[in-house]
Amino acid sequence: KEMLEVESQLTKIQIELNSSHELLMRDKAIGAILKNKRKLGMIYGTVAELGEVDKQYSTALKVAAGGRLKNIVVKDENVAIKCLNYLREKRLGVATFLPLNKIRASSSSSVPSGSGVIGLARDLVDCKPEFKKVFANILRNTLIVEDTKTAKSLGIGQHSMVSLEGDVFTTGGSISGGYRRDTGISFSQK
Repeated sequence: KEMLEVESQLTKIQIELNSSHELLMRDKAIGAILKNKRKLGMIYGTVAELGEVDKQYSTALKVAAGGRLKNIVVKDENVAIKCLNYLREKRLGVATFLPLNKIRASSSSSVPSGSGVIGLARDLVDCKPEFKKVFANILRNTLIVEDTKTAKSLGIGQHSMVSLEGDVFTTGGSISGGYRRDTGISFSQK
């Protein structure tokens, strides 16, 4: 029985270790691409570097964008493929690229009115005009709301929403949130 418990703990630790290793390799890959961007082609930077947000919306927008903040925006698919080949050749890990000529913005959606509704997440990010479609693609039709009370009044499951504290309400009906510590990666603030 003790051996089974120890094996179970070992399996959990190995899963955590593998997950941490993947994250480190992703960061290593991103760093290598950004370091060599002159050599690789027209690389604009990570999504996080290309947008600026008001401090009061920072947590909500960081949560709404999630891991896509580390996606790398490039001129076109040729640059993206050149970057993929570089990462593979150098065995540096995996990164996600957003070619500006291929990325599509999600269609605009109407914003429900009401107290506590701030607006569409993509409209709260300041960026150069050429990057607007990147944020529309990443943030889609996610609404930013003041709090859980607002989300509940709009109808959980009716809209994709994130509260100012970072609680997430999906159109599938799931709710996630709680305490969030600062992880370091975020949009720059105005």
